[in-house]
Amino acid sequence: MDGQTVTLTGKVSIRGRWVKREEIEKVLKDRGVRYKREMSKLVTVLVHGDLEGQHVINEFDKYSQRLEFVRSELNKRHHICVVNSRGLSALLEATAAECQTWKFEQTRVQR
Repeated sequence: MDGQTVTLTGKVSIRGRWVKREEIEKVLKDRGVRYKREMSKLVTVLVHGDLEGQHVINEFDKYSQRLEFVRSELNKRHHICVVNSRGLSALLEATAAECQTWKFEQTRVQR
């Protein structure tokens, strides 16, 4: 994860345990990863957690503001890798994590 800039959306677990953002931030920083509390063009990895009970701005797709930002950037040909909690756990263990693929068709997204 060296050189990556990471942010989160939703509730995230590491190795099956729900973790507070402050703890995730510390774990990432201990591994030399830049953590951003806010979404920006500097972010290279978005950890997509559980959005149940979270504020979503796109009721149709159930997307958070950060996922909508990723959609917007993808439309501009700027790729931000989106991983789930399992992907974050893999990255923290220095193994590969699959970047979730997003196919945007008009307003509907298919994974």
